[in-house]
Amino acid sequence: MPNAITLNVVVSELPSPRGRRMARALHRMARALDEMQALSADKLTLLAAGRYERATDDYQAALLAEYDAWVAVLLKKIGDETDAERVRQVIIEAMPDLRAALQAVAQESLPDAVNALSAAYVPSADAYRLIADAITENNADIETRLIPAVEEKLLRAVADGTPLEQAAQAMVSRVSGYAGAFWVLLQRLIGDFIGQKQTADDEIYPVRWVRVHDEHSCDSCIAFEGEYPSYNAMLEATNQCVPGYFFNSPYQSACWGFCRCHLEAFIKGKWIRL
Repeated sequence: MPNAITLNVVVSELPSPRGRRMARALHRMARALDEMQALSADKLTLLAAGRYERATDDYQAALLAEYDAWVAVLLKKIGDETDAERVRQVIIEAMPDLRAALQAVAQESLPDAVNALSAAYVPSADAYRLIADAITENNADIETRLIPAVEEKLLRAVADGTPLEQAAQAMVSRVSGYAGAFWVLLQRLIGDFIGQKQTADDEIYPVRWVRVHDEHSCDSCIAFEGEYPSYNAMLEATNQCVPGYFFNSPYQSACWGFCRCHLEAFIKGKWIRL
């Protein structure tokens, strides 16, 4: 691709205003490429840092889309029904559909977590086991925690005379929290990546738990942030917890589903996100 200097010359030679606008756009692209090539490794790491967050946000959006679609169908089925017992029955009968829809999102999307890591990462056999475990664990949580909670909320609304749409909206945050399954899987895959690099380089790499200082920081994040001699040493010290996963944590407060704390590895003299 031509560089910025070449495109400066081309711009002046194009006769039409439209052609010159196009060339100026190409010029800006070339300048951006020139600047990116000059960036340090640290700055490039910062540019790539958002890929975990974007991938997790996409998963969250998929969960919410399925939930919103299910609510719309449920409200349509209920329509103008005023018999409370009939409304209760419609809600109960609809719950398996919500469970299946949300579990299908996990089945389809959680394996994509490998794509959020560095292009140099090639998933190992252990990585596929981690993905399978994440899907199984997430599906169980949806079935035993989320679905009963949604059902209870809606049935209570029927009993209290609260609008069902309002009750369903109150559960959006709870559904959003299940995006944590994606974030947790990312952190575990990072552990797999670090393990591969350690084997290839015949070296143990320290890791650090980086806490994002926002309103979602919890007691577990605060307790676990810091440096560890290795990924396995961190798991031992945190009772197998990684950022976002705190079911084994001794601390009551947890930011499950909204945690954006993450892991970095100290490789070749620098802390990097993989």
